[in-house]
Amino acid sequence: MLDRVGEDLSNMQPAWDLIHRNFLVGEHNTFAQEGAFGGKPPWPPLSPRYRLWKESRYPGQPILVLTGQLRASLTEAGDSNHIYESTDTELTIGSKLKTPNGRWNLGLLHQKGTRRMPARPPMVLTEQQKNEWVSIMHEWLWDEVIPWQRQNELRPPR
Repeated sequence: MLDRVGEDLSNMQPAWDLIHRNFLVGEHNTFAQEGAFGGKPPWPPLSPRYRLWKESRYPGQPILVLTGQLRASLTEAGDSNHIYESTDTELTIGSKLKTPNGRWNLGLLHQKGTRRMPARPPMVLTEQQKNEWVSIMHEWLWDEVIPWQRQNELRPPR
């Protein structure tokens, strides 16, 4: 039966859509809490020099938000820099926003950090999110695949 279930995992799009929505909510909370969402540590503070520069040019903007483009690319499904690519069996979510010179992915720079900038990862799943994603997959499997399998238990193996 497990072999046949595996064969029928051919369109996971409904599960991907739910996981995507969960991702967007998590990213919104991560930015709203400057990294400290769901038990994750807060992002490191800005260097004094950069903090002064940022405050003079972009007053009131939180960490990881200068123009708001990176935040939008990770929290808004309709943003032109948001990545949500799915096939029947694969899911990719993220940001394709580049640095102003177009050389690097801005989200990846913050995710990993650089020699002069500490990592402030915008994309880290919390344990709760991981559990929710597993639950989404579990519910999808039991609601969509298993009932169909039970109806077709007597079909010959492929």
